[in-house]
Amino acid sequence: EVNLNKEELRLALSSYSREEILYKKGLVSASDYEKEQQAYLASKRGTEQMQTTLSSARIQEAKLHQTIVEIQLEQNQKANSLQVALQTAYDQLQVSINNWKLAYLFTAPTDGILSYNEVWQKNQNITAGDKVFSVVAENSGAVIGKAKLPVSNSGKVKSGQRVNIRLTGYPYMEYGFLTGKVSSISLLSNEDSYTVTVELPDTLQTSYNHILEFQGELSGNAEVLTDERSFTARLLSPLRYLWEKYSL
Repeated sequence: EVNLNKEELRLALSSYSREEILYKKGLVSASDYEKEQQAYLASKRGTEQMQTTLSSARIQEAKLHQTIVEIQLEQNQKANSLQVALQTAYDQLQVSINNWKLAYLFTAPTDGILSYNEVWQKNQNITAGDKVFSVVAENSGAVIGKAKLPVSNSGKVKSGQRVNIRLTGYPYMEYGFLTGKVSSISLLSNEDSYTVTVELPDTLQTSYNHILEFQGELSGNAEVLTDERSFTARLLSPLRYLWEKYSL
């Protein structure tokens, strides 16, 4: 529209200029000349008004753009403030939840079944340090044993050696013993002993072919066979056990 208005002004000026030349030569009347002059001035005023309107529109557009920028900046600041407030509230909630868990919950690193020890009934009082229960894993996976190895003569024990375990809850003469092998030995001793890890089979079958049910923990005495004995010596082992037990 601006270009059209400029073209109209150019044509009006051209027509007015021709009319002015003709008027000076006396070829047109003063009335026709004045009409052409008025038409040119009217077109010029229209163009100037168009330019003024366009300038005002551009100024208004710039103001609106500035307003939009300010609004967006304000919204971003509010969003950042809300985000910080939300994160702070979330962190405080997490701290409160963790404090509540520490104060009121017993937690275990794995799922399993609770086996109670010293607790017999609901609302029973306990004191700090009491062993309340144990968590028995439902899927225990590989079964291992942990044994204390005295420092004396510990140099004879090596990885891979066979280990016979006499379980406390299963009489040796009736059930026999479990067999495993030394998996690893701790590098440092704890007071007067090393910790030996014993690898056991998934099925706890004793030397007398009894299958034992693993219920989270078994205790007993372990014997590491640093020198494999003869078949006869192993057969005489139960007799030696009876002799040692009843000769006192």
